[in-house]
Amino acid sequence: MADTHTLVLLFHPLPSDQSINRAMFTAAQHVPGVTTVDEYALYPDGKIDVAREQALLDQADHIVLQFPMHWYSAPALTQQWEDDVFAWGWAYGGGRHLLNKTLHVSVMCGAPASSYTQKVGNEQQIDRLLSPFEATAHRVHMKWGEPFTVYGASSLTGEQTENVSQKFVSFLRSLN
Repeated sequence: MADTHTLVLLFHPLPSDQSINRAMFTAAQHVPGVTTVDEYALYPDGKIDVAREQALLDQADHIVLQFPMHWYSAPALTQQWEDDVFAWGWAYGGGRHLLNKTLHVSVMCGAPASSYTQKVGNEQQIDRLLSPFEATAHRVHMKWGEPFTVYGASSLTGEQTENVSQKFVSFLRSLN
C-alpha cells in the first residue's frame, strides 16, 4: 500500500489557536504520503476554489476532515466546503470521483469522554453526532473509516498533546 495517499483537511476557525488541532496538523505534515491543507487559512472569506479542492481529492485514497467539535457539529466552513466541493455530477448524481475512497473524521471534543460516550438508544452519542459525515460518505460513493476522536481536548497538557499527536501520526501511517 505504499502508493496510497492521505489528505488531511483542517477546519479550525481560529488560526492563532495553538491547540491539539494545530499540534496534530503540524505532526501530520511530516508523515510521508500525507498532504495537509488548512482550509480556514486558505479560504478566510469562505470562497472555496472548488477545482483545486477536487483535484486534491482526486489524488487521495483517504480523506481526513479534522476539526474541533462546535456545538455538536463541525465548524461552518466544513459544511460550506462539502456543499461546494461534493458537487452534483462530480461526486454524485452520475459523478463518481470519490468512488472507493475512504472518509475519516478527526474530531476534537473539548468535554471529557463521558459527555460523548453515553448510550443514546443503541449508539454512543459521538456516533450519532458523526452520522451525517457517514451518510455523506455513502452518498458520494465513499467508504466510511474509523474516526479519530480526542476527548477532553481543551484541558490537555503539553505532554498529553504530544502523546495524542503521535497517536494521530500512527493513525495516518496505518492508512498508508
